[in-house]
Amino acid sequence: MRLLVFSGILYLAGVATVLMLRPSLMFTADGVWKEFGIGKNEETHTWMPFWLFCIGWAILSYLLVVILADVGLLPGMWVSHVEVQQSMAKPRNRSASLSDEVIPIPRGNKGMKPGYYMLNTEGSGIEGVPKYIYLGPAAPGMD
Repeated sequence: MRLLVFSGILYLAGVATVLMLRPSLMFTADGVWKEFGIGKNEETHTWMPFWLFCIGWAILSYLLVVILADVGLLPGMWVSHVEVQQSMAKPRNRSASLSDEVIPIPRGNKGMKPGYYMLNTEGSGIEGVPKYIYLGPAAPGMD
């Protein structure tokens, strides 16, 4: 929420500055807004009208605040980073369905032999409950 507040303040400051300075790119000599138009009379038309500036400045001010918050230059704000863990499973064949995906099981699980287990949704006895099939060098012991 603070990102939006800071970017809103920056946006309003930029718009207020442009309205006070009234640059000749956006305004005529007597202070009237120029219309959008390329290749027309330069006294009354421009490639950068005030409304286009407002749209571009809104996007730019938000991106600027997000970048400053990410670097740590704005106190009390941060952008959360999501850590992505890579799977140990082999890359899935694009033609394979989701039920053919091979999932590595960590060694700490009780009752499951270390190796690869495949989710089989077609042959499960109870509807909606997944069944795992072990894929490995030897069948898991049911100790």
